[in-house]
Amino acid sequence: MGFKKGNTFGKGRPSNGHAQLFRELVIDDIPDLVKDIMKDAKAGCLQSRKLIVERIFPVASSQMMELEKQMDEIRLMLEQPNELK
Repeated sequence: MGFKKGNTFGKGRPSNGHAQLFRELVIDDIPDLVKDIMKDAKAGCLQSRKLIVERIFPVASSQMMELEKQMDEIRLMLEQPNELK
């Protein structure tokens, strides 16, 4: 049975591996691509600025939120009396 639209219990559309292949092809170039996008954004390119705000900033923001959550958990652990004494 093939992919059927609306099948909420199915595993979804099977992957053909193109996304993984693309990642493998560009992984070494990502730092240079990001630098170029940043350069263009600083020069006033609106598309580059939009890309940064939509793609790069949310990742950093979510990572910061996760870090703050972990720091709060560590603070709570340090404030609790050591029950092993």
